[in-house]
Amino acid sequence: MPRVRFSLASMVALVLVSCRPQADAPPRAGVSQDPAPPPAGAADSLPLTGLAVSDSLRAWCAEFVVDSAAPALKSGRRVAIVFAGPATVPALRARLGHPRPGECPAEFAQPRWIDYAAYSLELLDSFPDSTSLPSVALVVATEATWSRGADGVVRADVDGDGRPEEARRCTADEGEHFTVWSRRSGGGWVRRWHEYYDWGGFTDPTCKPGEDGAEPSTTD
Repeated sequence: MPRVRFSLASMVALVLVSCRPQADAPPRAGVSQDPAPPPAGAADSLPLTGLAVSDSLRAWCAEFVVDSAAPALKSGRRVAIVFAGPATVPALRARLGHPRPGECPAEFAQPRWIDYAAYSLELLDSFPDSTSLPSVALVVATEATWSRGADGVVRADVDGDGRPEEARRCTADEGEHFTVWSRRSGGGWVRRWHEYYDWGGFTDPTCKPGEDGAEPSTTD
């Protein structure tokens, strides 16, 4: 009988082990464990980014995608209007005003803005009336300083990892594409954000691979 008691105990132990929750089991060899994406506001996350447009009186308005995972934008928040293409200045400092009841003014309907929230912008930087500035630009919820390099590219370290991001602008389809790129630690670039402004007419394509929001989202 002692041999029978040992056998029953072994069977019970085997059943208990097999019924343990799967989460307790160690990862299988060869199965990658993808890390969770950084929470909004983390050191390596990108600040909320959108589009800024100005009207004929040079009053600026911002459109940000509604993102439930990101911290809510509040009036008074400092932002930067970033001119990725040719412009007299690389960026303008601004402050968020109150939310607007409708969309920002635009030459043509912007279907992407159906899931966006509009805000008036109060400029903190002054410039002469003769200054030539594009009427459409990126807007980034950051106080980082943007500068334009000798190559004409506008850069700022907006995610705090010590490597500056690049803002790019190009034309394709019927409008302009605006993107933010980060340098990967192993080399090359990864697209972090994409915005599109519809001008309602075909444009001469100038976008390089990935700059129109399509694949690839990583480049050399």
